[in-house]
Amino acid sequence: MQHHNPVIARNIAQEMADISLERGIGLTRDELIAEGYTSTQIDRYSAEAGRIVASAQRRAA
Repeated sequence: MQHHNPVIARNIAQEMADISLERGIGLTRDELIAEGYTSTQIDRYSAEAGRIVASAQRRAA
């Protein structure tokens, strides 16, 4: 019998980038924490999220 695993992998860097792009601004650590991210997640994924935002902004220009 196969079991269904309902866990879906999150792309936290993409999530953080999406929030920033939706708001049109960079987010502070406190704002990201208010969105539910932990300090560990912010430290680990913020550089990648920044690259995603920069790439998206270059495409839009």
